[in-house]
Amino acid sequence: MRQLETRKQSSYDENMDVEYNWEIEGYLDRPVASGPVPEQPAGRRWPYVLALLGVLIVAAMLTWYQVNALRIEAEVVAIREVERNFDLAFTAITEDDEEVFPLVLPGSELNWTTVQRRLFRDSALFARAPFGLLQTSAGQEIVNTELSPDLAQAVVLSTQTYEIVPPMEPAGAQPAKPVTLQFTTLLEKEGGQWSWQAPNDSFWGARQTIETGRLIIDYPQRDAELIQRLAADLDAEVDHICAQLAMITCPEGPVLTLQMSVDPAVFMPPPETSFMRGEQEELIVPAPTLMGLSVDEAGYQAVRRGYAAHVAAAMVKNIIGWECSNPITLYLAAQEGRLVC
Repeated sequence: MRQLETRKQSSYDENMDVEYNWEIEGYLDRPVASGPVPEQPAGRRWPYVLALLGVLIVAAMLTWYQVNALRIEAEVVAIREVERNFDLAFTAITEDDEEVFPLVLPGSELNWTTVQRRLFRDSALFARAPFGLLQTSAGQEIVNTELSPDLAQAVVLSTQTYEIVPPMEPAGAQPAKPVTLQFTTLLEKEGGQWSWQAPNDSFWGARQTIETGRLIIDYPQRDAELIQRLAADLDAEVDHICAQLAMITCPEGPVLTLQMSVDPAVFMPPPETSFMRGEQEELIVPAPTLMGLSVDEAGYQAVRRGYAAHVAAAMVKNIIGWECSNPITLYLAAQEGRLVC
């Protein structure tokens, strides 16, 4: 019995000493990795970085597009409001509506507003008859509206057609075609409403002076380019009149100082003001931008003749003390060597 137990124990011990190696099919010859886990190469991260960058760029572009679309929409709305205000003002001017027109004028700049109201009552806001131009009934047409970046200010460019007053036409000439002048109107949003504004010093620029052989002209920098040509033409007009009029003797050098005013009160008819200040030997006329800028050569020549008529009348008054109430008639007569008013 003891012998049998001994044999069984021996057989069990032999079985315990057997080592088993378990192998998975397909991985028999693969070595087992050991050591730290290797890091992924850096190059493989670029696709993810590029993808993220692309998402950010697309998001930024969408945001910019939305903001830009809102800005354009706001500009369109603002331009419509400005032009509606502009049309309202000119409807009031055309219809002499004394209740509506003051609504477009600003609460500030009381002096400028007062002048605008007086010109409105005298139908002289855009009247240029003293310069040989008769305003037509076509009204003003907006050609451009420009807004400030904050959409609080606007500049409106508009055109008005004028017929040349018959005395300005040479005898026997065909009736001249209407000419066009361009005007600049400034507007500002006050209390949610758009109103006209007085041009400030930054709009006009510093005062400058140019001296020709016959004239001394003081003018705003804004009109500097046009004044260069106009000064030469007016100087030639004075020389021509001096040569044609035998009854006057023009002195050597400048015969007149010409002040190009930026104050709309210059358009007020007498007796409130006058273009001429004889006692100072000075002629006050509107600056070209205030007068209305020509858009073509025909318009320039019409404006030049208007200025030249007042220069001729002032010059004759300064030299011989003879005053003429109709500068245009005097100018045309002086061109032919006659002193007629």
